[in-house]
Amino acid sequence: MNKRSMKSSNRGFSLLELMVGIALGTFILLGLVSAMVGLLRGDSISAARLGNEVRNAAFFVERDVSRAGYQAGAAAALATGTAAHTNPFDLLDASTPGCIRYSYDRNSNGLLDIASPDERYALVLSGGVLFVRVSGNAFNCDVSQGIWEPLSALAAVTVTEFTPSVAASAVSIPNSTRKIQVRTLTYTLKGALTRTPAKTLSIFNTLALPNDVLIEGT
Repeated sequence: MNKRSMKSSNRGFSLLELMVGIALGTFILLGLVSAMVGLLRGDSISAARLGNEVRNAAFFVERDVSRAGYQAGAAAALATGTAAHTNPFDLLDASTPGCIRYSYDRNSNGLLDIASPDERYALVLSGGVLFVRVSGNAFNCDVSQGIWEPLSALAAVTVTEFTPSVAASAVSIPNSTRKIQVRTLTYTLKGALTRTPAKTLSIFNTLALPNDVLIEGT
């Protein structure tokens, strides 16, 4: 090997070659950063969607079930004397797993209507979706009977758990043979991203229901 060939092999990179290499490296790095940012942004949007779906469903559960037992004019009727009073909206039943049934005086006429509007309501978990009962002949937890509306979007979020329970305790009314039944709702609501089931959000809460049940004395 002569000196000229040795000098040619050891001369390194030219300025043009260095500039081209730097440009290629920068282009590849920008692509990787862009892909990572897109992935993180997608995860953030998915997490926000999961939070919104589960929290909105929990808000509806608490707001609607809190109306259970409401009857327009009940307080005035009780204040008129000691005559027995029957509230047709007292039902609050969570005996069926994944379901709670209740009723309230939506149109404030004091009567339990079963059509236009149907004032018998239910919330039930079925097929990964939380449904609310709108109307129907049968008042049960079967979404195949009657009209039900979904509270969650199955395409984005799957509801994996809905476990409502009701507790009640009787409290004596001073100077009266009557008692009131104080009721509380405890529930767990859990959802997961449909495309990424490992990402979940759970809400657990206990709340006192404002409409107590009157228990007539004997």
